[in-house]
Amino acid sequence: MKDYYKILGVSSNATETEVKKAYRALALKYHPDKNPDNKFAEAQFKEIQEAYHVISNADKRRRYDEERVYSGYARERKTQVAVNTDWLIGKAKELNMHLQKMDLYRMDHEALKNYILHILSDAHLGIVMLEKNPQKSTELYYELLTASNFLHYPVFAEVLPTLKQLINKQEKNLAQLEQIRKTRERHHIRKTILPYAIIAFALLLCVVMFFFGVMK
Repeated sequence: MKDYYKILGVSSNATETEVKKAYRALALKYHPDKNPDNKFAEAQFKEIQEAYHVISNADKRRRYDEERVYSGYARERKTQVAVNTDWLIGKAKELNMHLQKMDLYRMDHEALKNYILHILSDAHLGIVMLEKNPQKSTELYYELLTASNFLHYPVFAEVLPTLKQLINKQEKNLAQLEQIRKTRERHHIRKTILPYAIIAFALLLCVVMFFFGVMK
């Protein structure tokens, strides 16, 4: 479930005044009128509105808090940090540390892809772009590229468009990513074709041996 407190950057025991203050600041920052033609900022604005719609209503907040308990959030820290680029980088680093300990042959590639795309959701991309910190966005890109390299090529290809959005207009990184794509695509094609090539060669060898046997 979504963590509405984290989206608003307030603690789970924040007062009504604190919630309203946080909402107004974020709504002002991500409002579509201030970010025309920025779909990522618009996505984050919708997340903020959704969170405030629940947390600002006493009955809805009570039901939400109960659901959080059932979902395992009861053990969370009392203070929440707002979602920002540093937080996303931290999540990406945690993911890579986890991947280093996993059995790669038993990895759920679809689940890994979905987690990477969750980190790179439209709302999160909106946060990164509005912070306008190329160094941090590049750091996040490299962390997620490292994680993406664990994916089989067909699944990796699904992540590529979003990675490109993260490094939008960074020509050097875009060129690097395209080179990685081409290299991995060629490797995937060779790996896919190899079994058929071996079978074809074996059949050809059998035919040659058959004809040599007949000629004798």
